[in-house]
Amino acid sequence: VKKYLKNSDFTLSILAEKNQAQAKLEYVKKLGLQKTICIGNGLNDHLMLKHAALGIAVIQSEGAAGITLKQADIVCPDITTALQLLLYPLRLKATLRI
Repeated sequence: VKKYLKNSDFTLSILAEKNQAQAKLEYVKKLGLQKTICIGNGLNDHLMLKHAALGIAVIQSEGAAGITLKQADIVCPDITTALQLLLYPLRLKATLRI
């Protein structure tokens, strides 16, 4: 990944394998909870989805952890659909309206 991103304007952060749910939450806190959108499907994603400004769970072909789906604001069938919500914010508005 580092090789492919070396000429890009991205920050690559690799978290330790232990306590990933807490590590991801701490990283999101560092970025700023109120300005962070998180996308995930694993058990280790549930805390960051719960606390981020917007948490999007994706089911993907491998499925998704039940607690992660419960903690998300939105559930999408795949990453492409989740990212399209950010490109087309009226979809977000339609999904989240009360």
